[in-house]
Amino acid sequence: MAKTIKSWNDFQRVIENRIQLALQQTQDVVAQCLQESLNEYYREKVFNDGTSDTPSSYRRTYALLNSMVTTEVVRNGNMFHCEVKIDESYLQSAYDKSGTTGLDVVMANETGGWHGTTEGWRVKGNRHIWADTIENINAEGGVLAIFKEKLQKCGIHIVG
Repeated sequence: MAKTIKSWNDFQRVIENRIQLALQQTQDVVAQCLQESLNEYYREKVFNDGTSDTPSSYRRTYALLNSMVTTEVVRNGNMFHCEVKIDESYLQSAYDKSGTTGLDVVMANETGGWHGTTEGWRVKGNRHIWADTIENINAEGGVLAIFKEKLQKCGIHIVG
């Protein structure tokens, strides 16, 4: 249904509401891409089906699996922003007595595909959570293409 706009303020409010909705919908797609990468990381069989060295103990806490958070869409001046990220409390939390943090686990995964470290062992895998997330987002057309599509679905048609 067409909305009657009677003033500049009405116009601005309608456009801003639609931009916020499109941004929220874009954030949902990005969050799905990150969650799928986390899910794949946890589905991956570690220890190369018994062909690699196996540490004396390896305990999956699933803390990383459940660490993704999204923020509210926030207006700052004439800009809107939101985030999809790993929760800072997870990144700062220590896994073990050696002081390995969630950030250490995420960084080890991205640089080497590691599933973390335990008692000096590095557990090798092939998943790279962030790289896989970006690949998933690109498979959707990229963030800007997703946002453009969502804007169009919200009634803001962009040419070009």
